[in-house]
Amino acid sequence: MGCSKSITDIFEGQPLSSGDFEFTQSSAGVLLTENGFGNNLTLSAEQILLNVKNIQQRNEIQKCR
Repeated sequence: MGCSKSITDIFEGQPLSSGDFEFTQSSAGVLLTENGFGNNLTLSAEQILLNVKNIQQRNEIQKCR
């Protein structure tokens, strides 16, 4: 569980979004419909780097520069 928590913690502070979407495509008489979630990253690069550094510290990993 530690690895997956570390991955999700990179996005700590990212607000949850109800970015549901649906798209439809038809081709040669076949109709395809897909549902999914849109990505709307609002965290700054600086915040993501801070999150990574916090994860590194928590896991006693040498910090990146």
